[in-house]
Amino acid sequence: MSEIFAQMGQVYSLLLDNREVFTKPLHRKLRPGEKEAAEWLKDVDFYQAMQDFVEVQGFELRTYSDIEMPGIASEESCFLIVRTIDATPPFFGEESMMEKMSLRQGESKEFRSVWFLHLWALANYLLYTAIQRSVGEIARYTEAAFTAHDLVETAKEHIENIRQEGRPEDPASQKVWEILVDTKHPLSRRINAFLQVMVNGRFLYQPRGEEIYCQTLLGAIEMSELFERGMASLISEDQHKALFREIVDLAVSTQDEVPVLADGGGD
Repeated sequence: MSEIFAQMGQVYSLLLDNREVFTKPLHRKLRPGEKEAAEWLKDVDFYQAMQDFVEVQGFELRTYSDIEMPGIASEESCFLIVRTIDATPPFFGEESMMEKMSLRQGESKEFRSVWFLHLWALANYLLYTAIQRSVGEIARYTEAAFTAHDLVETAKEHIENIRQEGRPEDPASQKVWEILVDTKHPLSRRINAFLQVMVNGRFLYQPRGEEIYCQTLLGAIEMSELFERGMASLISEDQHKALFREIVDLAVSTQDEVPVLADGGGD
């Protein structure tokens, strides 16, 4: 019995750090302990025991095969730990990840939050709207990719649109406007920091030797369920799509809010 507890502890630690376990990853090497964890999780009784264990902590254990989802090696599978939709999302290192958005000492949380929200919205524009994909189309996550240059150019256009609209009258909006239109702000560095946060959170990954950033299966699932948790009971699927077509405007209109990271992971 003690051996089973030790194995569960190893699997749980790996899932907390990485949010995923693959039997054979396509775009990276196996992590230490991942091969053994996958073997244990393939056992039905062990899988159910892990499911019961993580459920009381606000998570759900899920498994997908190559038949169920693209992006999984032939005849292989993956296991994901996903936030439970009807539970309060557990803390998953979001604060430490937000700190990594800083480029210099003394940056306020508000300053980092403004940049995170806008870059988060713009990244989702590239992952969804730009390829005419709805947030519910999880299986299309393998189509969702962009480069740092794509995000920089999209951000420049977004910022220029805000600048041309002029300084808003509302004092709170003025502060956000000033943060975004500052010509001395190192945009490329900020975007690189943001992308690293998304990679660390398992929302995005970079295939070895490539410049593109791709959405992970975990990222697609949790983005969909984050959206469902907040919006599905209020609007239709057509309205979902319309909202994502306007996601940049959404970022501006909700500039005082910062969403929970969909994919917090280990540092």
